[in-house]
Amino acid sequence: MAHIDPITTPDRVFDDRTHTVYAVADVPYSQRMVSSSEDRMVRLWDLKTGEVLKKMEGHTGEVMGLAVSRDGQMIATGDENGELIAWHAKTGESLAKVKVHGSALRSLDFSPDDAFVVTASSAPNDQKVKFWNTKTWAQYPGNYDCGSTVRCVRYARSGVYMLAVATDQDIQIYVAEKLQAKLKGHSHGTLSLAWSPDRTRLFSGGDDHDPSIREWDTSSWTQVGLPWKGHTYKVNCIAVNSFGTHAVSASSDNSVRVWQLSDKNTVAIFQHTSSVVCAAFSADGTHILSAGYDKKITDWKAPKGILPLADVSNKVIFARFTFLSLSHLASFNSKVPEPAPKWQSASKVISN
Repeated sequence: MAHIDPITTPDRVFDDRTHTVYAVADVPYSQRMVSSSEDRMVRLWDLKTGEVLKKMEGHTGEVMGLAVSRDGQMIATGDENGELIAWHAKTGESLAKVKVHGSALRSLDFSPDDAFVVTASSAPNDQKVKFWNTKTWAQYPGNYDCGSTVRCVRYARSGVYMLAVATDQDIQIYVAEKLQAKLKGHSHGTLSLAWSPDRTRLFSGGDDHDPSIREWDTSSWTQVGLPWKGHTYKVNCIAVNSFGTHAVSASSDNSVRVWQLSDKNTVAIFQHTSSVVCAAFSADGTHILSAGYDKKITDWKAPKGILPLADVSNKVIFARFTFLSLSHLASFNSKVPEPAPKWQSASKVISN
């Protein structure tokens, strides 16, 4: 692989704090971004102007968990005291506040249809994954006891209820309530997860003992090829663009790497001055947002050739592709989706 010089100067910097930024995400179907940080704040940003539209207060501890609903209408955040707050994505107003774990709510995600939020605590004495109705915020009766400390939970973004759970021992795959597989690839714990848009691939990032990225074939739940090497410290975050052509990873080695999925090669390295906790693609795939212990959000221009469309100005094709990638109506995979969990029907009872 050819030598790649790290890029040290971002396109833009979003700076409104003096604390660590733990999570950042693009809000679908808008020109907005949301971030969470050590100062107990959640911030809603205008991506065009770089201004903070709303400082969302209510958490009593550091805000490490962050998720945005698939339809872009709701934001959910989790803090070190185990509290979840749901926010209106447009106004930034608080919709609900729920104590969901004893402490350390660091990972959460919306289901493909936004009907519930899955939560996990990284506290060693709390190894359960729980589910919460997004209309009533009542807990669903079912939960998963994972038998080890949970680091990350991620749903496949297509219509199937396929959940990946990263623990200190393995990666657990649940499909419609059932434990489908346990994946053991990393030599120690798994910290981060990401799905391809068509759910045919799962990507996982390891801790300091094994700072590699591994690719999994979801038809056989076997590892694809050799681990991806490049990072020298733990891989805190992985994200895949909506086209399924590239992935981005954030690491405690102070760098963000952009990977080309077709050949597993690094095509760009963005250099921070300290540990990088999170990274994400913009909705159109043209920019990459990253943040961490340098206490600011950096906006990097995606490397040349990252967009699969020859003419990115063809907005009709582009919008249609983006919608299909994000929608929960169908998958690019030809498999018939698994049924929703049985307790999913309880939402209709609870919400009436």
